[in-house]
Parts: sequence; structure tokens; C-alpha cells
Amino acid sequence: MSAHGIERLVYMANQIARHLVLERDPVSAVADHIIAFWTPAMRDQLIKHGATGLDLIAAKALEQAHRHDVNLISLARKDQFLERCHEC
Repeated sequence: MSAHGIERLVYMANQIARHLVLERDPVSAVADHIIAFWTPAMRDQLIKHGATGLDLIAAKALEQAHRHDVNLISLARKDQFLERCHEC
């Protein structure tokens, strides 16, 4: 993704954080939004970019969304392993 594309993702994440700042748990609200509406590729690009330019809430939400993605990958691998074990 181009530098302009990364700047756009940073801008979008910060805008979401600003709109959800008054939620009971703004970090989780932003993370939930990012998980629900951003593609994995968008999230990956921002993870690779890091927290530079992100507001604190947006940065923490991105970390939370990343943990969610990692957990899904781990669960998928575990399911694949268990399927192979049942085939034996």
C-alpha cells in the first residue's frame, strides 16, 4: 500500500476513535468496528505501519483487533489439527 493509503487508514482509525470516544469502553468499540468493517488486508497494513500517527485509543484498538485476528488464526489451526487427528 502506498504512503498515501497508509495515511488514509491512520486518518480513518483516528476518526473512528474520535466518534466513539464517549462509549463505555472506547477501545473495544473501535476494535469491534475495525474487525467488523475493515478487511484483514487493511488491518494488516496498519499493523505493519505501527502506531505512528494514531491516537491512543486508535492504537490500543488496533492492538486489540490484531489479537483478535491472531486468536482466530490459532483457532483455525487448532481445528485443522483436530480434524486430522480424528481422521487417524
